[in-house]
Amino acid sequence: MKIKQIIPLCFLGGVFTLFGLYTTRIPFKPELIQESSIRLDSSRTVSTPLSKLLENQTSTLVNATSQFQLLNEQREDLEIEIQTLKQQIDELMIQRNILVEEISPYIESISIQILNPLTKIQQQLEKQLQKKSQDSVIEEVLYVISHATNAVEQYMTNPNEPTYETSLQTAFRLMDDELAQHDVNSVMSVASEMIQSGYTNTMIRMKLQQSKELLQAFEANYIAVENDETAQFKRSKQQQLATEDALNLKALQLDELALRLSGILDEIEQVTQ
Repeated sequence: MKIKQIIPLCFLGGVFTLFGLYTTRIPFKPELIQESSIRLDSSRTVSTPLSKLLENQTSTLVNATSQFQLLNEQREDLEIEIQTLKQQIDELMIQRNILVEEISPYIESISIQILNPLTKIQQQLEKQLQKKSQDSVIEEVLYVISHATNAVEQYMTNPNEPTYETSLQTAFRLMDDELAQHDVNSVMSVASEMIQSGYTNTMIRMKLQQSKELLQAFEANYIAVENDETAQFKRSKQQQLATEDALNLKALQLDELALRLSGILDEIEQVTQ
């Protein structure tokens, strides 16, 4: 290559080298974002003052505290009511037990003298009926005796209600009707009845006669007679029934208060969470 051709090439190479050095030394200037581009749109953002936030929190706390105090007062009132009610129930139970002890000898006397023998006759006839499946004589006698036992039990349960008198008179009427046709009140009548109706039916009607005699003794010794023992029984029994009614009512009230207290405790737990 000729010297004249080399010189221009060297010159061009130097120019490019200098240009490269110049460009590497110039620092980079990032493009600045306009201030208007970073301003917040006041119409889209609303700032809440700190005082307002504290005021809301304080109000919520006050409401929760007030509600807790109210619920706690209700809880205390209910607990006092429940305690008072329990004491009343204990007193009523003591009173009832005393009354039961007072009437116990009278009740035991009726049971031994009247009710237990009647019940025994009834059970014997029921067993006899089970063996025969169907027996009109036994069924009729059992029906009559059931009125007799009901009359005695009703009197023992509440002598101040006239329901036992109705059962008693019904039992006597049915007994008289049956025994008028089949008299077994004497040795001669029993012998005659055996000839007419047979041994089994005669024995059944003799049990009916025994039941009638028991019922007559019950009427004479416990109902018709007016003495201090009978008067005391009626008075104490009436007080016992009234006491039991009061106990049942108090028990219902106690259940209601317990449910209300349970609800209050649930609300207190929710408030304190």
